[in-house]
Amino acid sequence: MSIRRAFFAAKQWSVYRLDQFVGWTPLVQVPVLVLLTVVLILAWSLVLRLVAGPTRGALWWTLTRFMDGGTFALDSGRGVRLVAVGVTASGILLLSLLTATIASKLSERIQDLRLGKSPVVERDHILILGFDSKVPLISLELARSHQRLKLVTLAAEDKTRQEGLLRRVRQTVGARVKIICRTGDTRSELALHRVGVRNARSIVVLAPSGLGEEAALRFTLSTLLAVRSACGAGFRGRIIVEARRASHRPILELVGEAGPVGAPLIPMEVIAADDIVARVLAQSVRHGAVYFALREILSFRGSELYLEPMPRELVGQTLETAHARISRGIVLGVMFPDGRYHLASVRGDQILAAGDRLIVLARERGAASVGEWLPLPPAVPTPRNDEPTLPRIVAVLGHNRTLSCLVTELDAIMPASTVMRLSVPEIHDPDEERDLAEAIQRCRHVTIERRLWPHGQVRRPPALLEEADGVVILGCEDAQDLDGDASALTLLLQLRHARRNQAPAIKRLVTEVRDPASAQQIAGTFDDFLVSTDVVAMMLTQAAVEPDLTAVYRELLDPVGAELCVRSRGYYLPPGPATFGTLMAAARTRGEIAIGFFDPAAPPRICPDQRDPNFDELVSPIQLNPSRHAQVPVDESICVLAIAQSLS
Repeated sequence: MSIRRAFFAAKQWSVYRLDQFVGWTPLVQVPVLVLLTVVLILAWSLVLRLVAGPTRGALWWTLTRFMDGGTFALDSGRGVRLVAVGVTASGILLLSLLTATIASKLSERIQDLRLGKSPVVERDHILILGFDSKVPLISLELARSHQRLKLVTLAAEDKTRQEGLLRRVRQTVGARVKIICRTGDTRSELALHRVGVRNARSIVVLAPSGLGEEAALRFTLSTLLAVRSACGAGFRGRIIVEARRASHRPILELVGEAGPVGAPLIPMEVIAADDIVARVLAQSVRHGAVYFALREILSFRGSELYLEPMPRELVGQTLETAHARISRGIVLGVMFPDGRYHLASVRGDQILAAGDRLIVLARERGAASVGEWLPLPPAVPTPRNDEPTLPRIVAVLGHNRTLSCLVTELDAIMPASTVMRLSVPEIHDPDEERDLAEAIQRCRHVTIERRLWPHGQVRRPPALLEEADGVVILGCEDAQDLDGDASALTLLLQLRHARRNQAPAIKRLVTEVRDPASAQQIAGTFDDFLVSTDVVAMMLTQAAVEPDLTAVYRELLDPVGAELCVRSRGYYLPPGPATFGTLMAAARTRGEIAIGFFDPAAPPRICPDQRDPNFDELVSPIQLNPSRHAQVPVDESICVLAIAQSLS
């Protein structure tokens, strides 16, 4: 019985040790097996010497039989054959374990690659945490920039699904973006280290679209706390955060401050989606061309803003001189090393230093260069207020989280005589009702008339639209409703039908939709077009590529400071032929920056991207950043886009 117990105990111990060995990492298993192989080969070679006597090449004899079982077939002598069988048997066992270990490790690595859990060893990459409908738009914009960039995504979505949604980016002609998708919890520091969070140049945080507003805030806050902890004090990149509501911005900004969470200050930009969309809508109500110009500046399809190093020829010169001499681009201002900036529309006598960077509107990075001076400005009559007539009565139909911000923005940019009529369904969320009531109470310039609109009603409310010359239709934001834009589009089509048959007073009709594809399916004009949420994705992309320019984009959208405005040709130029360089010089005499011109009679159209013929997009006939030698049409109906200081 004692022998059986000893055998059973030895068996249990052997099985236990084998289980422990199998549970070790392959990085430990392989060296152990190799060491055991060496020991066994030495041991069997000693046994061979004892059986066959001193023999030359005993070690080589043992090694060949250990590695190949057929080698001992020609051995002679009973003792030698028994040793050969033992050597071969132990070799088969150890080599099988070694092969299984390597195969297991290789299988794990392949599985990690399929599941998107393998580490990322990239540096200076753009890291997107979270996944929603904006991620494909951001990646497409990065591809259109034709810059050599590395994009890494980390989200709970399956890696295969992420790559499928981003497949269009790889088909973009001239794309130089390397895309790496990983699956994991963005609130886990381990997952963040796996995607190289410390080495990222920009980190974009997006809440999944399926979450409600409060859940999205909690998700974003948890992710930011994990990012701050994982990055540490040595992080030199920038964090760009999308907030669903502008009211969420203060709590999110606390994460980046020095004190509430940790000692180091983390550079962070919080971009509120409702605030950006509301500002674009408000600017669009004033003039549709401003919307199309903003889209082109925010997108990488045409001309956008770049920070260019200061040319040696301009060191010690004024900003006015830089604006006059830079060709193949338009100098809008200067960025100082400490992050401050001046626009030429504010101050043109600023002296430029070697460490400063020029803010240039150009088609691509590095395109601008020092060239000849602008021509002398022409003599024109005393300027008159030639800005197109603004709507006097603006009707807002529908409700979503943008409405409160839209009311505030329209109050800031519209004349004091403007009447704003709100027709919204009954609001069941007390927080949204409170936000709207507070926004209405803060209005100082425009008069607010609010009327209830029965939920689900899409037919035209005739009393509300009487004498309204500006209409804004707000789209549905329910992420679970795949046809959420249908109500807004139905109302849009009915209003277009009414305008054509009954000729109502509506001068400008702006429709907001959630799905950017909807904006491509319905044609528009300068006074009747669709605004989609892709402007938020464009803003996030610009902030990720060039974070220092975020403040400049904010000012262009803000009612205070520099803004895009529309002037008539006669405001700057006398009748007759003129080049765009002459127009730029004339605008500088007014303290403004001319950036392009357009024919308001030419409607926006679907046309192919010249750099990417596989994809079409709604574009406008605005000639933004044309050549200085381009001829400005002599037609008096031609309008000019300029950047000027707001009078608000």
